[in-house]
Amino acid sequence: MHRNTEEQYWDYVKRLAAEQGVDLQDTAAVRKFDRNRPGKGSNQEWENPHDPDAKIGRTKDGATDMIYKPEAVVDLDTGAIVRAQVQLGDESDHKDMSVRILEAQQNINRASKTKLDTLTVESVTSDKGYYAVSELPVLQQEGIRTVICDPIDNRRLDKLEPAARRAVLGARRSVKSKSGKELLRRRGMHIERSFAHILDCGGMRRATLRGWENPKQTLQAGGRVLQSFTTDAQLFGFGTPSSWRPSGPCFFYT
Repeated sequence: MHRNTEEQYWDYVKRLAAEQGVDLQDTAAVRKFDRNRPGKGSNQEWENPHDPDAKIGRTKDGATDMIYKPEAVVDLDTGAIVRAQVQLGDESDHKDMSVRILEAQQNINRASKTKLDTLTVESVTSDKGYYAVSELPVLQQEGIRTVICDPIDNRRLDKLEPAARRAVLGARRSVKSKSGKELLRRRGMHIERSFAHILDCGGMRRATLRGWENPKQTLQAGGRVLQSFTTDAQLFGFGTPSSWRPSGPCFFYT
């Protein structure tokens, strides 16, 4: 709904198209007018009347919708999710990344009953969307190695402050190192797998969230953590339920 006129989106587009002489009976022409219209899709102009926290953003399939962004911090040694959160749809991925990593470290320390400020996280890795020059020094000052690929290949290091330049060079060395490459491979294995379990197998990709602090995503992440520690491979020594079916009698519980 438009914040000023309270019109629905397509009613608003059709009114603008009619003012420009577009035939409203020609659906293709109206859509072309909307596609080429400058300044559309602003969160300052549009809101969801049923969910004011939802923001305009890009979905995974490239469409534009009012969305939230699910996020998870995963331990690459065990595959356990140590922090799950839903971000607003118009916020950049790298915003306050260092804060979220340090909060995940506190979750680990609480679980292990150690002091909250104990350095538990040794390295952090993510995709290029989480890369931010301002966030790298914060993590490195805490003693956390940053293994994140720089999305800009020809970044001008001479335009950076000395502390930021050292942080960028340190991240580059970590990415090119043997251990850094191994972490990047494990990131694809554990993090992408956790999202597949939550969004696809868990049905969250088709679920409708209402409200920024909706607990559904956190509950699904908690279920994924329990699943990762109660798999058949860990309990029985078999990879899948079907793998032990021929080896013995079947048990049914009602």
